[in-house]
Amino acid sequence: RRNIALSTTSNHALVSGAVKAVTLRMLKGEKIANITDELNKLLEEKGHVFENRTQKERVLGGYDKYIRRYVESEGRVLSFPTGKETVNLFGEEVIPNFDFYVQNGDNIEVCKIKTSNPDSLKSSNESLELYAMNLWAKKMFPNAAKISASYYHLKGPSDTGKNAKPTTDY
Repeated sequence: RRNIALSTTSNHALVSGAVKAVTLRMLKGEKIANITDELNKLLEEKGHVFENRTQKERVLGGYDKYIRRYVESEGRVLSFPTGKETVNLFGEEVIPNFDFYVQNGDNIEVCKIKTSNPDSLKSSNESLELYAMNLWAKKMFPNAAKISASYYHLKGPSDTGKNAKPTTDY
């Protein structure tokens, strides 16, 4: 038997969900004056409890910094998916999970924001996710000259819209 820390996973998922929600709202143009308070409100609504005040300040303050840096650096024109367009991934119809795409002339980049630390080694699930994102772009923009799929890690200081470098080209 192995012990599994379900509360840690659950708490991490709650924090990640709140961080992504606030980031996307801001990328869509919503003005959120106090990111820390907004994150705290969302987490309290979901029943998240921090171990102590120091942990709360450290976690929320860190994500405030990461969100602010990314949103302020993102100068590209972003488009957000509106439908539930499926792609065929090895015989299964799936809906790719991504946050926005960028069209720059004939080039398309499909992007997903991650709350984790950047890691040079991608898991096979992430590679499949990037591949599905790429398939979506090929389906939606069949005449695109170049298509890429990317992860942007909020914790990665070089992951900003200003120095965007696609993660993968298929």
